[in-house]
Amino acid sequence: MNKTYNYDIAILGGGLSGLFAAVRAAEKGVKSIGIFEAGNYLGGNGVFANTFVSSDFADYGNYDSDENAEKLYKRAMNTLEGTGCPELIYRYLYHTRDVAKWCEAHGLNEKWSPVTFGPFKSNCSLNVEYAEGKGLPRIGAALCKLLREDIEKHDFIETHLNARATKLLTNDEGTVCGALIQMDGGYSVVNCKKLILATGGVGGTVESLAKYLPDVVSVGDDIRPGGVATCVGDGVVMAKELGAETGKHMNIHLLGPGYAGGRGGKLGDCMDNPFAMFVTKSGKRFADESARFGQDLVKTLPGRVIYALYDNESLKAAWTAPKAPMGGPPIDMDGDMPPMPDMEEMPPMPAHEMKKDETPFEKLAEVTKADVAGKSFCIAGSIEELAAFIGCDAAVLQASIDRYNADCEAGVDKHMRKDAKYLMPIKTAPFYALYSVRSLDSTQGGITVNKDLEALKEDGTAIKGMYVTGDHCTGFVSELYGPGGAGMTFAMVSGWLAGDMAADEV
Repeated sequence: MNKTYNYDIAILGGGLSGLFAAVRAAEKGVKSIGIFEAGNYLGGNGVFANTFVSSDFADYGNYDSDENAEKLYKRAMNTLEGTGCPELIYRYLYHTRDVAKWCEAHGLNEKWSPVTFGPFKSNCSLNVEYAEGKGLPRIGAALCKLLREDIEKHDFIETHLNARATKLLTNDEGTVCGALIQMDGGYSVVNCKKLILATGGVGGTVESLAKYLPDVVSVGDDIRPGGVATCVGDGVVMAKELGAETGKHMNIHLLGPGYAGGRGGKLGDCMDNPFAMFVTKSGKRFADESARFGQDLVKTLPGRVIYALYDNESLKAAWTAPKAPMGGPPIDMDGDMPPMPDMEEMPPMPAHEMKKDETPFEKLAEVTKADVAGKSFCIAGSIEELAAFIGCDAAVLQASIDRYNADCEAGVDKHMRKDAKYLMPIKTAPFYALYSVRSLDSTQGGITVNKDLEALKEDGTAIKGMYVTGDHCTGFVSELYGPGGAGMTFAMVSGWLAGDMAADEV
């Protein structure tokens, strides 16, 4: 053992939930607080978050209205079909206004307004114009910055990075009274009067996703976790060791499948274009490419991945086609298709050897060099090369393409019934394959809690001495319901409530 720490309140996890708990407890007069974060920075997944308050809340206008909050509560309970904790959801939704007003008081917004980030439009009560690091402006990044600055003002709040909690400690009555922390090359003991467990969800690695959500993710799947790598279910494991009920009604925010090279670029648009031909890892066509199919179909596919195939002519059509609205139906090519410009043939050579020209493909050489190196995009001179990239039998792929081409020539998709206006054959080299994988924002659920954010045992009794907050709580969402912004908003509000209650107990 390296060292022993003693605090009034110990917080395991330095994401939005943990930071809000610390700030709220300090506001209520607690003078000894320790934050232990497994990663190397404070904020966790919070720095990537965009949507506060929940977009479902925004549907009802002013978050300060009891009537609107009541409407949202009833809708949430109907959608959850009884799987949520009514008192917890009620408390969470009604205390959202407290956190929103705290943000307002700290200068993060002036009015309720829609905020647009790239292609995403979120109904938010925070209107910020800056972010930490690179990428799009993030509401979460602004909040984390503000919370860190507030914490740094208090010398009685100590923060420890690269400090992973491995075990919860209890007294003779079974009340949580501390934790064992792996840090500084060894282990340290933390003693506390109250503990707040805020270690995040399970979306950090494929292995943790497969462990807790085996129906959705398997070890070996090529899925892009959106959470930080430290969110692997540590809190769930530690709570289960104390007898907590775990694993019920877990929720995952899956995205895609989408182009592995990035959904935001031109090739990402082509991945979602109905001119493509979609095949599985086995080289077989499996769906109408103009349809918006769901995750239930994707999870039945080999490897749960998709390849979008084009030839030279169909890629030109996709490249110049108007983009379909996010999550909406495909563009009607009859009315919105721009006139096809005169273009040179795409040369059948690796992307890094391509020359810039004045065609709409002038950016392709720039983006595909990295994509080809990253194996998300293939330029092939033959179907055999295309099959080698996919890793399938060339004869199977050729048969799939032949059947599709025959339907394109006939003007009727007898196989998948795609509208004839989207049918373009795969016959003019070079051929292209865009690799498409699933990704995720986050996960919620794992530890069953009551309205007071206490972990519950199988018999319904509460584990005393600690509060459970943020993404690893079960009860505010389920596999049936994950409203936009729910993860971020619940992390903030549950952290606020836990800090408030822990301060009162101390």
